Amino acid sequence: MMKHGVTESSCLGYAHFAIFYNEAFKQYQISFDLIELGVKMSSRFHSNLLKAQTIFCFALMNQWRAPLHDHLKYFQICTEYAAPSGDLLYVAYGKLHIMMIHMWTSAHLP
Repeated sequence: MMKHGVTESSCLGYAHFAIFYNEAFKQYQISFDLIELGVKMSSRFHSNLLKAQTIFCFALMNQWRAPLHDHLKYFQICTEYAAPSGDLLYVAYGKLHIMMIHMWTSAHLP
């Protein structure tokens, strides 16, 4: 299947495929394992951009496994990786989800 191994963008590919697989087949544990693999792979490479995007996908997928307030750290990590790489879209995504979780859980906004 793979001739030349994984590349930097493979981690995001695993994350996106996990989201698709989750929606298409409702195989939650397999989907979580795939996205977790993508996050672990992103730590092998030195791309803050791909780390931010992969962790954001992980935070979205992980919402069915833990209470909402547990996801704040993942969205915060996403913004911390996205900002230095210049990816303002994922900074905005992360901040938006932090704000929404605070609203949904009736927590005080920072």
